[in-house]
Amino acid sequence: MSSGGVTVPGLSRRIKSAIYDHVYANATHEVGGVLVGHLGDGELPTVTGSIAALEARGERASVTFTHEAWASVHDQLERSFAEQQIVGWYHSHPGFGIFLSRHDLFIHENFFSDPRQIAYVVDPHAGTEGVFGWRGGQVAVLEECPSGRQGTGDGRARPAVPPRRGPQVDRHFLAMMALTAVVGLMFGVGTEVLLLGSDSPARPEKTTVGRVKTAPRPAKTQKAPAPTRPTPAPSSTQPAPSTTPPPAAVQPPSSTQPPTTGTP
Repeated sequence: MSSGGVTVPGLSRRIKSAIYDHVYANATHEVGGVLVGHLGDGELPTVTGSIAALEARGERASVTFTHEAWASVHDQLERSFAEQQIVGWYHSHPGFGIFLSRHDLFIHENFFSDPRQIAYVVDPHAGTEGVFGWRGGQVAVLEECPSGRQGTGDGRARPAVPPRRGPQVDRHFLAMMALTAVVGLMFGVGTEVLLLGSDSPARPEKTTVGRVKTAPRPAKTQKAPAPTRPTPAPSSTQPAPSTTPPPAAVQPPSSTQPPTTGTP
């Protein structure tokens, strides 16, 4: 491996110097740009220049190519690199080492999907760099070596996420604490509703979960039967009805015969 950095066709010292100026001047956050040139018949392209994506949104551990950044890149490509095309991209890993993160892989797989396009990574703190490309349908590291410019740090790679200040708290513990607070709040509201409900005479009192205790209904009173008058017993002074049939009616005497008054 050459001490002057990775060996890519056309990636000369002059082109690297422009990339180093962009990367080393922003050593506290990630920056990026594109590589321009020609895509030949080989596995690697021929690089003829670079365009810094100054409108890209760079953070401590990521860089995002915004719409404004792509518009500026294509404008410079048409004005300064006529008859050439984008053959790859570059970005920095300030103190993180040479690798492609998931975010980097997403950019390369979606915007640099040609099998000949490459990704050029530079760590300005450690003074190292590397090239990634397509091999067998996968993005793999092709070369890694010291950069052509000395690093600004102690040469050791640091975690991709900068350490937080203050004590660290487990996210699972925070989630459990939040859940406990929510459950406690719900229990408190439920208890207050139960207490308010018990003070109202119109609402039944709840004694158990899922059961409602209602006020006891008054016992039904048995209606007393209406007084009845007793049937009077037959009086002992009244004669009992006779069972002897009435005498037969006496036929009146014929008008032709005088009535009999005595024995002849």
